[in-house]
Amino acid sequence: MSKYSAQVLQGTILEDKKSKEKRGKGGFLDPWSSLIPDYTREKLSPDFVAYFKDNQVTVGRPDEGVEMPYWGLLFPKRSYLPPDFPHLQMWFLGKNFAPSLQFIDFDERKDFEKGVRLLVDIYQRLFDQQSKYEQTKLGLAINATPFSFIKNDEGKYFAGGQSVRTFHLHFLGVPQDLETKELTEKEAVLVYPTKFSHLLLKLIFNQNGIRKFIFDQKIDCQETDRGVRFSFDGEIKELIAIIGRLDELMYQVQLSLIYSFYQDSEHFLDKLADFARTMDLEKMEKELDELILLGYERSLPVTKDLVNKELHRLGRKFGVDFDNKAIDQVCQSLTTDDNEDLSSWLGEKKVVLRPGMGYGTMVWVNNGDFEINIVPIDSMESEGTMESNGYIFSERIKVDQKPEWLDYFLDQLASD
Repeated sequence: MSKYSAQVLQGTILEDKKSKEKRGKGGFLDPWSSLIPDYTREKLSPDFVAYFKDNQVTVGRPDEGVEMPYWGLLFPKRSYLPPDFPHLQMWFLGKNFAPSLQFIDFDERKDFEKGVRLLVDIYQRLFDQQSKYEQTKLGLAINATPFSFIKNDEGKYFAGGQSVRTFHLHFLGVPQDLETKELTEKEAVLVYPTKFSHLLLKLIFNQNGIRKFIFDQKIDCQETDRGVRFSFDGEIKELIAIIGRLDELMYQVQLSLIYSFYQDSEHFLDKLADFARTMDLEKMEKELDELILLGYERSLPVTKDLVNKELHRLGRKFGVDFDNKAIDQVCQSLTTDDNEDLSSWLGEKKVVLRPGMGYGTMVWVNNGDFEINIVPIDSMESEGTMESNGYIFSERIKVDQKPEWLDYFLDQLASD
Protein backbone atom coordinates (compact mmCIF):
# COMPACT_ATOMS: atom_id res chain seq x y z
CA MET A 1 0.00 0.00 0.00
CA SER A 2 1.27 3.47 -0.89
CA LYS A 3 2.15 5.76 2.01
CA TYR A 4 0.70 8.65 0.00
CA SER A 5 -3.02 9.23 -0.53
CA ALA A 6 -5.54 11.96 -1.34
CA GLN A 7 -9.30 12.42 -1.41
CA VAL A 8 -10.78 12.52 -4.90
CA LEU A 9 -12.88 15.60 -5.65
CA GLN A 10 -14.72 16.80 -8.76
CA GLY A 11 -14.65 20.46 -9.75
CA THR A 12 -17.08 22.53 -11.81
CA ILE A 13 -16.81 24.87 -14.79
CA LEU A 14 -19.77 27.11 -15.65
CA GLU A 15 -19.93 27.66 -19.40
CA ASP A 16 -23.21 29.49 -19.91
CA LYS A 17 -23.41 31.74 -22.99
CA LYS A 18 -24.33 34.84 -20.98
CA SER A 19 -21.25 34.72 -18.75
CA LYS A 20 -18.97 34.17 -21.78
CA GLU A 21 -20.33 37.30 -23.46
CA LYS A 22 -19.91 39.43 -20.33
CA ARG A 23 -16.38 38.26 -19.67
CA GLY A 24 -15.17 39.14 -23.15
CA LYS A 25 -11.68 38.55 -24.42
CA GLY A 26 -8.39 38.79 -22.62
CA GLY A 27 -6.61 36.90 -19.86
CA PHE A 28 -7.41 36.96 -16.17
CA LEU A 29 -5.09 38.16 -13.40
CA ASP A 30 -1.53 37.80 -14.60
CA PRO A 31 1.33 38.50 -12.17
CA TRP A 32 1.69 42.21 -12.94
CA SER A 33 -1.48 43.66 -14.52
CA SER A 34 -3.42 42.41 -11.50
CA LEU A 35 -1.69 45.04 -9.41
CA ILE A 36 -3.83 47.70 -11.12
CA PRO A 37 -7.09 48.07 -9.16
CA ASP A 38 -9.31 49.09 -12.09
CA TYR A 39 -8.05 46.16 -14.17
CA THR A 40 -8.74 43.73 -11.33
CA ARG A 41 -12.22 45.12 -10.80
CA GLU A 42 -12.99 44.85 -14.52
CA LYS A 43 -11.85 41.24 -14.74
CA LEU A 44 -13.74 40.19 -11.62
CA SER A 45 -16.91 42.10 -12.51
CA PRO A 46 -18.76 39.26 -14.35
CA ASP A 47 -18.51 37.06 -11.26
CA PHE A 48 -19.93 39.56 -8.70
CA VAL A 49 -23.18 38.57 -6.97
CA ALA A 50 -23.08 41.01 -4.00
CA TYR A 51 -20.79 43.43 -2.20
CA PHE A 52 -20.14 44.72 1.32
CA LYS A 53 -19.44 48.40 2.00
CA ASP A 54 -20.05 50.82 4.90
CA ASN A 55 -21.57 48.12 7.10
CA GLN A 56 -24.14 47.19 4.47
CA VAL A 57 -24.57 44.29 2.06
CA THR A 58 -25.97 44.91 -1.42
CA VAL A 59 -27.06 42.04 -3.65
CA GLY A 60 -25.97 42.57 -7.25
CA ARG A 61 -22.92 43.89 -9.06
CA PRO A 62 -21.53 47.28 -7.95
CA ASP A 63 -21.95 49.92 -10.65
CA GLU A 64 -19.22 52.34 -11.72
CA GLY A 65 -20.43 54.89 -9.17
CA VAL A 66 -19.50 52.65 -6.23
CA GLU A 67 -16.03 53.70 -5.14
CA MET A 68 -13.43 51.30 -3.86
CA PRO A 69 -12.68 50.01 -1.29
CA TYR A 70 -15.34 47.39 -0.82
CA TRP A 71 -15.62 43.63 -0.43
CA GLY A 72 -16.96 41.78 -3.45
CA LEU A 73 -18.79 38.49 -3.13
CA LEU A 74 -18.06 36.34 -6.18
CA PHE A 75 -19.55 33.18 -7.60
CA PRO A 76 -16.53 31.56 -9.30
CA LYS A 77 -17.12 30.13 -12.75
CA ARG A 78 -14.39 27.61 -12.01
CA SER A 79 -15.13 25.91 -8.71
CA TYR A 80 -13.18 23.45 -6.58
CA LEU A 81 -16.45 21.63 -5.86
CA PRO A 82 -19.15 19.59 -7.65
CA PRO A 83 -22.09 21.71 -8.93
CA ASP A 84 -24.45 21.07 -6.00
CA PHE A 85 -21.94 22.14 -3.36
CA PRO A 86 -21.62 25.85 -2.57
CA HIS A 87 -18.41 27.74 -3.31
CA LEU A 88 -18.23 31.53 -2.95
CA GLN A 89 -15.31 33.93 -2.73
CA MET A 90 -14.94 37.23 -0.90
CA TRP A 91 -12.42 39.65 -2.48
CA PHE A 92 -11.10 42.96 -1.19
CA LEU A 93 -11.15 45.66 -3.87
CA GLY A 94 -9.18 48.78 -2.96
CA LYS A 95 -6.68 51.28 -4.32
CA ASN A 96 -3.73 50.12 -2.25
CA PHE A 97 -1.48 47.07 -2.19
CA ALA A 98 -3.40 44.40 -0.26
CA PRO A 99 -2.33 40.83 -1.05
CA SER A 100 -3.18 39.79 2.50
CA LEU A 101 -5.29 40.79 5.47
CA GLN A 102 -2.44 42.58 7.24
CA PHE A 103 -2.47 45.35 4.60
CA ILE A 104 -6.18 46.10 5.03
CA ASP A 105 -7.44 48.94 7.26
CA PHE A 106 -9.44 48.34 10.42
CA ASP A 107 -12.64 49.87 8.99
CA GLU A 108 -12.54 47.55 5.98
CA ARG A 109 -11.88 44.60 8.28
CA LYS A 110 -15.17 45.36 10.08
CA ASP A 111 -17.06 44.98 6.80
CA PHE A 112 -15.13 41.77 6.18
CA GLU A 113 -16.05 40.45 9.63
CA LYS A 114 -19.73 41.16 9.01
CA GLY A 115 -19.62 39.45 5.63
CA VAL A 116 -17.86 36.35 6.95
CA ARG A 117 -20.28 36.08 9.87
CA LEU A 118 -23.31 36.33 7.55
CA LEU A 119 -22.00 33.79 5.07
CA VAL A 120 -20.99 31.27 7.75
CA ASP A 121 -24.52 31.51 9.22
CA ILE A 122 -26.13 31.00 5.79
CA TYR A 123 -23.92 28.01 4.99
CA GLN A 124 -24.80 26.37 8.29
CA ARG A 125 -28.54 27.02 7.79
CA LEU A 126 -28.35 25.49 4.32
CA PHE A 127 -26.57 22.41 5.64
CA ASP A 128 -29.13 22.00 8.43
CA GLN A 129 -32.12 22.32 6.10
CA GLN A 130 -31.16 19.96 3.27
CA SER A 131 -30.38 16.30 3.87
CA LYS A 132 -28.00 16.09 0.89
CA TYR A 133 -25.53 18.22 2.91
CA GLU A 134 -25.56 15.85 5.88
CA GLN A 135 -21.92 14.87 5.26
CA THR A 136 -20.67 18.32 4.27
CA LYS A 137 -18.17 20.51 6.10
CA LEU A 138 -17.72 24.25 5.82
CA GLY A 139 -14.17 25.24 4.99
CA LEU A 140 -12.69 28.75 4.84
CA ALA A 141 -9.68 28.59 2.54
CA ILE A 142 -6.95 31.17 1.94
CA ASN A 143 -4.14 30.95 -0.59
CA ALA A 144 -1.12 33.08 0.25
CA THR A 145 1.23 32.62 -2.70
CA PRO A 146 2.22 36.22 -3.40
CA PHE A 147 5.18 35.51 -5.62
CA SER A 148 4.85 34.06 -9.10
CA PHE A 149 7.82 32.76 -11.03
CA ILE A 150 7.63 31.40 -14.54
CA LYS A 151 9.92 28.84 -16.17
CA ASN A 152 11.21 29.08 -19.71
CA ASP A 153 11.51 26.15 -22.11
CA GLU A 154 14.90 25.21 -20.68
CA GLY A 155 13.42 24.88 -17.19
CA LYS A 156 14.95 28.08 -15.79
CA TYR A 157 13.04 30.83 -14.05
CA PHE A 158 13.04 34.03 -16.06
CA ALA A 159 10.62 36.41 -14.36
CA GLY A 160 8.43 36.77 -11.31
CA GLY A 161 6.26 39.26 -9.51
CA GLN A 162 3.29 39.76 -7.25
CA SER A 163 0.73 37.23 -8.50
CA VAL A 164 -2.18 37.76 -6.13
CA ARG A 165 -2.67 41.47 -5.61
CA THR A 166 -5.65 41.33 -3.35
CA PHE A 167 -6.72 39.24 -0.38
CA HIS A 168 -9.58 36.82 -0.94
CA LEU A 169 -11.26 34.09 1.07
CA HIS A 170 -13.00 30.96 -0.21
CA PHE A 171 -16.19 29.62 1.41
CA LEU A 172 -16.44 25.91 0.60
CA GLY A 173 -19.12 23.33 1.31
CA VAL A 174 -16.89 20.26 0.98
CA PRO A 175 -18.47 16.77 0.75
CA GLN A 176 -16.93 14.29 3.15
CA ASP A 177 -18.01 10.95 1.64
CA LEU A 178 -15.18 10.98 -0.86
CA GLU A 179 -13.12 8.21 -2.39
CA THR A 180 -9.51 7.94 -1.24
CA LYS A 181 -6.88 7.37 -3.90
CA GLU A 182 -3.43 5.93 -3.30
CA LEU A 183 -0.75 8.02 -4.98
CA THR A 184 2.57 7.31 -6.56
CA GLU A 185 5.52 9.38 -5.41
CA LYS A 186 5.25 11.44 -8.60
CA GLU A 187 1.54 12.19 -7.99
CA ALA A 188 2.16 12.92 -4.31
CA VAL A 189 4.08 16.10 -5.18
CA LEU A 190 0.70 17.75 -5.81
CA VAL A 191 -0.62 17.13 -2.31
CA TYR A 192 2.33 16.67 0.08
CA PRO A 193 5.01 19.19 1.14
CA THR A 194 8.73 18.74 0.68
CA LYS A 195 11.01 17.93 3.57
CA PHE A 196 12.29 21.52 3.61
CA SER A 197 8.86 23.11 3.93
CA HIS A 198 7.61 20.58 6.44
CA LEU A 199 10.63 21.02 8.68
CA LEU A 200 10.37 24.80 8.32
CA LEU A 201 6.75 24.88 9.51
CA LYS A 202 7.58 22.55 12.39
CA LEU A 203 10.51 24.78 13.43
CA ILE A 204 8.37 27.92 13.40
CA PHE A 205 5.20 26.66 15.06
CA ASN A 206 6.86 24.55 17.73
CA GLN A 207 7.80 27.81 19.44
CA ASN A 208 5.43 28.86 22.24
CA GLY A 209 6.24 32.51 21.54
CA ILE A 210 5.14 32.21 17.90
CA ARG A 211 1.87 30.53 18.88
CA LYS A 212 1.25 33.16 21.56
CA PHE A 213 1.80 35.92 18.96
CA ILE A 214 -0.74 34.39 16.58
CA PHE A 215 -3.43 33.19 18.99
CA ASP A 216 -2.88 35.61 21.89
CA GLN A 217 -3.05 32.62 24.22
CA LYS A 218 -1.29 29.33 24.95
CA ILE A 219 -2.36 26.73 22.41
CA ASP A 220 -1.10 23.31 21.38
CA CYS A 221 0.30 22.60 17.92
CA GLN A 222 -0.32 19.27 16.19
CA GLU A 223 2.04 18.23 13.41
CA THR A 224 0.26 16.58 10.45
CA ASP A 225 1.43 14.77 7.32
CA ARG A 226 1.07 18.05 5.43
CA GLY A 227 1.75 20.85 7.91
CA VAL A 228 0.46 21.92 11.32
CA ARG A 229 -3.00 22.05 12.91
CA PHE A 230 -4.60 24.06 15.72
CA SER A 231 -7.99 23.72 17.42
CA PHE A 232 -9.53 27.01 18.49
CA ASP A 233 -12.85 27.94 20.15
CA GLY A 234 -14.01 31.51 19.69
CA GLU A 235 -15.85 34.08 17.61
CA ILE A 236 -15.44 35.04 13.95
CA LYS A 237 -13.84 38.33 15.06
CA GLU A 238 -11.12 36.43 16.91
CA LEU A 239 -10.59 34.09 13.96
CA ILE A 240 -10.07 37.03 11.60
CA ALA A 241 -7.51 38.56 13.97
CA ILE A 242 -5.67 35.22 14.06
CA ILE A 243 -5.63 35.01 10.26
CA GLY A 244 -4.14 38.52 10.11
CA ARG A 245 -1.34 37.73 12.57
CA LEU A 246 -0.65 34.40 10.89
CA ASP A 247 -0.22 36.14 7.58
CA GLU A 248 2.03 38.78 9.14
CA LEU A 249 4.35 35.98 10.26
CA MET A 250 4.24 33.96 7.05
CA TYR A 251 4.71 37.01 4.83
CA GLN A 252 8.00 37.65 6.64
CA VAL A 253 8.98 34.01 6.04
CA GLN A 254 8.28 34.43 2.33
CA LEU A 255 10.36 37.62 2.13
CA SER A 256 13.24 35.90 3.92
CA LEU A 257 13.18 32.98 1.50
CA ILE A 258 13.07 35.24 -1.55
CA TYR A 259 16.11 37.09 -0.19
CA SER A 260 17.94 33.83 0.53
CA PHE A 261 17.23 32.13 -2.80
CA TYR A 262 17.86 34.82 -5.44
CA GLN A 263 20.84 36.90 -6.53
CA ASP A 264 18.86 40.01 -7.49
CA SER A 265 16.34 39.80 -4.66
CA GLU A 266 17.43 43.02 -2.92
CA HIS A 267 16.14 45.24 -5.73
CA PHE A 268 12.93 43.22 -6.00
CA LEU A 269 12.22 43.49 -2.26
CA ASP A 270 12.96 47.23 -2.25
CA LYS A 271 10.50 47.76 -5.10
CA LEU A 272 7.96 45.51 -3.41
CA ALA A 273 8.20 47.73 -0.31
CA ASP A 274 7.48 50.80 -2.47
CA PHE A 275 4.30 49.18 -3.77
CA ALA A 276 3.30 48.18 -0.24
CA ARG A 277 3.63 51.78 1.01
CA THR A 278 1.67 53.53 -1.73
CA MET A 279 -1.98 54.42 -1.14
CA ASP A 280 -2.82 54.54 -4.86
CA LEU A 281 -1.42 51.78 -7.06
CA GLU A 282 -2.76 53.41 -10.22
CA LYS A 283 -0.04 56.07 -9.90
CA MET A 284 2.68 53.39 -9.96
CA GLU A 285 1.53 51.64 -13.11
CA LYS A 286 4.60 52.81 -15.07
CA GLU A 287 6.85 51.15 -12.47
CA LEU A 288 5.30 47.70 -12.84
CA ASP A 289 8.12 46.43 -15.03
CA GLU A 290 10.53 46.99 -12.13
CA LEU A 291 8.59 44.51 -10.03
CA ILE A 292 10.16 41.59 -11.85
CA LEU A 293 12.63 39.24 -10.26
CA LEU A 294 14.85 37.33 -12.65
CA GLY A 295 15.18 33.87 -11.21
CA TYR A 296 18.94 33.58 -10.94
CA GLU A 297 19.40 31.39 -7.91
CA ARG A 298 22.28 31.77 -5.50
CA SER A 299 24.68 28.87 -5.11
CA LEU A 300 23.46 26.14 -2.77
CA PRO A 301 26.07 26.84 -0.01
CA VAL A 302 25.20 30.56 -0.05
CA THR A 303 21.48 29.79 0.02
CA LYS A 304 21.86 27.52 3.03
CA ASP A 305 23.94 30.11 4.87
CA LEU A 306 21.40 32.87 4.20
CA VAL A 307 18.43 30.70 5.21
CA ASN A 308 20.24 30.02 8.50
CA LYS A 309 20.83 33.73 9.11
CA GLU A 310 17.31 34.73 8.06
CA LEU A 311 15.71 32.22 10.42
CA HIS A 312 17.76 33.61 13.32
CA ARG A 313 16.70 37.12 12.26
CA LEU A 314 13.06 36.01 12.08
CA GLY A 315 13.34 34.56 15.58
CA ARG A 316 14.67 37.85 16.95
CA LYS A 317 11.89 39.78 15.22
CA PHE A 318 9.22 37.68 16.95
CA GLY A 319 11.07 37.32 20.24
CA VAL A 320 11.88 33.60 20.07
CA ASP A 321 15.08 31.58 19.95
CA PHE A 322 15.01 28.85 17.31
CA ASP A 323 17.09 25.76 18.06
CA ASN A 324 20.36 25.70 16.08
CA LYS A 325 20.13 21.98 15.36
CA ALA A 326 16.58 22.36 14.04
CA ILE A 327 17.70 25.23 11.78
CA ASP A 328 20.57 23.08 10.50
CA GLN A 329 18.09 20.32 9.63
CA VAL A 330 15.99 22.80 7.65
CA CYS A 331 19.04 24.03 5.73
CA GLN A 332 20.40 20.55 5.05
CA SER A 333 17.08 19.54 3.49
CA LEU A 334 17.84 21.88 0.57
CA THR A 335 19.45 20.45 -2.56
CA THR A 336 19.46 20.97 -6.33
CA ASP A 337 18.06 18.76 -9.08
CA ASP A 338 19.70 17.74 -12.37
CA ASN A 339 18.93 21.19 -13.83
CA GLU A 340 20.55 22.89 -10.82
CA ASP A 341 17.15 24.24 -9.67
CA LEU A 342 16.77 24.64 -5.92
CA SER A 343 14.92 21.61 -4.60
CA SER A 344 14.07 19.48 -1.61
CA TRP A 345 12.91 15.92 -1.07
CA LEU A 346 9.58 14.13 -1.08
CA GLY A 347 10.51 10.57 -0.22
CA GLU A 348 13.21 9.66 -2.74
CA LYS A 349 12.12 12.27 -5.27
CA LYS A 350 13.74 15.69 -5.71
CA VAL A 351 11.09 18.40 -6.02
CA VAL A 352 11.81 21.88 -7.39
CA LEU A 353 10.74 24.49 -4.83
CA ARG A 354 8.25 27.23 -5.60
CA PRO A 355 10.20 30.45 -4.97
CA GLY A 356 9.28 32.12 -1.70
CA MET A 357 7.13 29.20 -0.52
CA GLY A 358 3.50 30.12 -0.32
CA TYR A 359 1.22 28.64 2.28
CA GLY A 360 -2.43 27.74 2.49
CA THR A 361 -4.86 27.97 5.39
CA MET A 362 -7.92 25.76 5.61
CA VAL A 363 -10.24 26.50 8.51
CA TRP A 364 -12.92 23.88 9.17
CA VAL A 365 -15.88 25.57 10.88
CA ASN A 366 -18.26 23.83 13.27
CA ASN A 367 -20.53 26.14 15.33
CA GLY A 368 -17.79 28.22 16.93
CA ASP A 369 -15.14 25.53 16.86
CA PHE A 370 -12.37 26.12 14.35
CA GLU A 371 -9.78 23.61 13.16
CA ILE A 372 -7.00 25.65 11.56
CA ASN A 373 -4.72 23.78 9.14
CA ILE A 374 -1.61 25.50 7.82
CA VAL A 375 0.14 23.82 4.90
CA PRO A 376 3.01 24.75 2.56
CA ILE A 377 2.34 25.48 -1.10
CA ASP A 378 5.92 24.83 -1.98
CA SER A 379 6.46 23.09 -5.31
CA MET A 380 6.17 24.23 -8.90
CA GLU A 381 3.51 21.55 -9.39
CA SER A 382 1.39 22.36 -6.35
CA GLU A 383 -1.61 24.48 -7.25
CA GLY A 384 -3.21 25.74 -4.07
CA THR A 385 -4.84 25.22 -0.71
CA MET A 386 -7.17 22.40 -1.80
CA GLU A 387 -4.39 20.23 -3.21
CA SER A 388 -2.02 20.88 -0.33
CA ASN A 389 -4.80 19.93 2.10
CA GLY A 390 -5.02 16.52 0.48
CA TYR A 391 -7.52 16.76 -2.38
CA ILE A 392 -6.86 15.61 -5.93
CA PHE A 393 -9.19 16.45 -8.82
CA SER A 394 -10.50 13.65 -11.03
CA GLU A 395 -12.36 15.84 -13.53
CA ARG A 396 -14.11 19.16 -14.15
CA ILE A 397 -17.88 18.93 -14.62
CA LYS A 398 -19.17 21.40 -17.22
CA VAL A 399 -22.55 23.02 -16.51
CA ASP A 400 -24.54 25.60 -18.46
CA GLN A 401 -26.50 27.35 -15.70
CA LYS A 402 -25.97 28.64 -12.18
CA PRO A 403 -26.91 26.29 -9.33
CA GLU A 404 -30.03 26.53 -7.17
CA TRP A 405 -28.05 27.05 -4.00
CA LEU A 406 -26.85 30.44 -5.28
CA ASP A 407 -30.42 31.80 -5.30
CA TYR A 408 -30.82 30.60 -1.72
CA PHE A 409 -27.68 32.50 -0.66
CA LEU A 410 -28.70 35.71 -2.38
CA ASP A 411 -32.22 35.55 -0.92
CA GLN A 412 -30.77 35.07 2.54
CA LEU A 413 -28.30 37.93 2.10
CA ALA A 414 -31.08 40.26 0.91
CA SER A 415 -33.24 39.41 3.95
CA ASP A 416 -30.35 39.76 6.41
